[in-house]
Amino acid sequence: MMNNVTSLWNRRRQDYWITAVKYLRLIANSGFVFTLYLLFLFGSYYYGRFLEWLPASFPALLFFTIVFALMLTRGRVRTFIEPADVVFLMPMEGKMRPYLKRSIGYSWGMETFWLALVLFALSPLYLDRLGSGFSGVLVILALLSGVKLWNLWLSFQEQRVQEESLYKRFTLFRMALNIGAAAAVFSMIPLWMAASAAAFSGYTLFVRSLSRKPLQWERLASIEARMLQTFYRMASSFTDVPHQKSVVNKRRFWSRFLPLLSYDRSRTYHYLFARSFLRGGDYYGIFFRLTALGLVFLAAVHVSWGLWVSAGLFSWMTAIQLETMKRHFDHDAIAGIYPVPESQKTEGMQFWLRFLGIVQAVLFGAGALIQGTVLDAVTCFALTLAVYTFFSSRSRWAAGSVRSA
Repeated sequence: MMNNVTSLWNRRRQDYWITAVKYLRLIANSGFVFTLYLLFLFGSYYYGRFLEWLPASFPALLFFTIVFALMLTRGRVRTFIEPADVVFLMPMEGKMRPYLKRSIGYSWGMETFWLALVLFALSPLYLDRLGSGFSGVLVILALLSGVKLWNLWLSFQEQRVQEESLYKRFTLFRMALNIGAAAAVFSMIPLWMAASAAAFSGYTLFVRSLSRKPLQWERLASIEARMLQTFYRMASSFTDVPHQKSVVNKRRFWSRFLPLLSYDRSRTYHYLFARSFLRGGDYYGIFFRLTALGLVFLAAVHVSWGLWVSAGLFSWMTAIQLETMKRHFDHDAIAGIYPVPESQKTEGMQFWLRFLGIVQAVLFGAGALIQGTVLDAVTCFALTLAVYTFFSSRSRWAAGSVRSA
């Protein structure tokens, strides 16, 4: 039975990575990786200047504590549990120990990778303000990885609690413990580290009693589904993803403005794409996150060409992901029977790409004025509009080629 359970886990992990690698190849071939590479080179050039600009009073210890406390708390055990397992594997729960141990080990390896990525990205700041050598960074990574393993085991036991409110309170309490642990790790104060270890040990003794409770299979399947949808949502920014399920967010504040849009039949997709942007998928978050990050770069750059490159890169990264909104209704059976021509979809998509492009262009132009001249602001405005115009035109060409075919 152990071999059967182990082979089941190996097969599911393999099936996931076969699918994931296909999408990762499409992402790599989309030009986005090259954009990130340019952004990396550009960021590396200004990293040193940023550290020089950062005031001596900057609370580096607090910054690292908050960032890594969040990273230690976030993330769940990747179990590859499927909805049907609630019926077929639940009776075998007592024999699932090898399966679950591999899930925890796999999740630990993946989470350690993300910890290392963020830590090495922030290592110049750490060495400049807190550390004394790169060996200290490796020690911190080892300590954080150990705390992360502890967190994964604790979070897996916490999910056995049936009450959702109690489950969330456990997570908040563990967040408080992780704040103490992260502060102890980055300060390297022995007393703090001993106190943090004692607090985790006490909480572990309490959580160990939960291991006698049965697994919450429906919750495990829900956690796994959310993890899959997170990856598919990222992949959908570059290609069509049939596996992705539509997620609707309430966003009551922004939804109040939807009635201002016309319900006219000739503007059906103008209205639908507005709802998709505000409430469907992650288009809203992509636009505001990349716009905010672009404004941060514009505020930090001191040379004209750097302002232009920043505006061009961030507008390109935003537009290339917003463009995928045109496929939002491709797998919607109801949208397929609307009595409106296909050209309306293209017109609706073009309208919102141009509108969002104007909004971002105005913001980037205003951001460029912080460090640059009026000419720099006009150039950033024009570059951003040019990028969105290109993607808007590309949507029209794509629609024309489909009709001609």
